[in-house]
Amino acid sequence: MLDAFATSGTSPTPQPADVAVTNHGTLFLFDLLTPAAHEWVQKHVVGDTSWIGEDILIVEHLYAPDLADGMTADGLVFKTNNDC
Repeated sequence: MLDAFATSGTSPTPQPADVAVTNHGTLFLFDLLTPAAHEWVQKHVVGDTSWIGEDILIVEHLYAPDLADGMTADGLVFKTNNDC
């Protein structure tokens, strides 16, 4: 069977990211880029939270993988910013 993307020379257009994550060692910054990401956090993240402004959730490294897994399982799209 032919692969339409391989034979046409084009690839699928990537989905825009809902969340940009930056690893700062012991802390991860989850930059919520879309309303869907904000709604997900409001619904699923409980307790004390730390923020930079209204869009960047600060998460300790122990909790970041579970948070990312939950977001991904619900269809949010990530990009990583590992410039630090």
